[in-house]
Amino acid sequence: MKVSFAVPVYNVEPYIERCARSLFGQTLDEVEYVFVDDCSLDNSINLLLSVLEDYPERKPFVKIIRHERNMGISASRRDSYLGTTGDYVIAVDSDDMAEPTLAEKLYNKAIQTGADMVVCDAYRYKKDCRYPIESAPYGEGENGSAIRDAIINRVTTPGIWCKLFRRDLFDHDRMVWPKGNYSEDVLISAQCAFYAKKIAYVEEPLYHYLYNEVSICNKPDPRRREKNVEEYKMNISDLDHFLKEHNVEEKYWFGLFLNKFYAKKQLLPYVEQVKYRRLWFSTFPELNHTLFWGNTLYKSSYKQKIWMAAIWLGLYPKFKHRLETKRFCPNNRWRVW
Repeated sequence: MKVSFAVPVYNVEPYIERCARSLFGQTLDEVEYVFVDDCSLDNSINLLLSVLEDYPERKPFVKIIRHERNMGISASRRDSYLGTTGDYVIAVDSDDMAEPTLAEKLYNKAIQTGADMVVCDAYRYKKDCRYPIESAPYGEGENGSAIRDAIINRVTTPGIWCKLFRRDLFDHDRMVWPKGNYSEDVLISAQCAFYAKKIAYVEEPLYHYLYNEVSICNKPDPRRREKNVEEYKMNISDLDHFLKEHNVEEKYWFGLFLNKFYAKKQLLPYVEQVKYRRLWFSTFPELNHTLFWGNTLYKSSYKQKIWMAAIWLGLYPKFKHRLETKRFCPNNRWRVW
């Protein structure tokens, strides 16, 4: 197989049909499909099998791995990768869609350039709006070095989707698989980008990413967000260790800074409660001083100091809409908030 699609599946009944059709309808012929059923409680797998009936030529190349118990997205993502046999792998979230030429164009680019990794642009959908995502905002650089830096420093999306990987990048002897089930793709993408000797770019939006506001991870529930923070901390702590192990923590300090901040950001809507305010400040506490005072690499504006004061006093949720106006919203070159 030239390309394998790795797709975790869990309770995506409203979306799985359009996702499956976009994958089975790919213009590239030699494609393998690996779906991991993480004990879905709805009709997702039956719908998947129903769609497959319309693509009989794809049946011999479809593999469904079934977990005996619910293991979460990190284990499902890992098992989907390790279950593939193609030369290259494309990860797809089962509530997203792909253009029919996604596999063909990314594979051809990899063959033409000898790249270990190929990225493309995408569209992000939230509510009724569509936002373009550029995967190479600073160009490719030598052998894709600018793309590598953009991914690890979160200048562009670190999402695992809209990327094709040479399968041996997932060599389990050196890959640190995520333990937490939140933003697990940040850790995977960073490692693959780091290990890829060459990264190429297809300047075309070939992937459609849906921001699912009703997903388990995005539910506006403080207990869910607290769990997100703990799982995010696992993955970002492993990323921190990975960067230090390879002596590149200074080069990618801002990506690590952003990732740590995004873990804290989960708790912002709830800092009015003392419990969550304390948790906000105790989550990667080394960031608190930098966010307020800045450092030699990061400048903290007076607007950001106002936000920090509002959080410290537990006033952020009450004055959220006022703080987000042009007068108070921080607008640094690196848009942390």
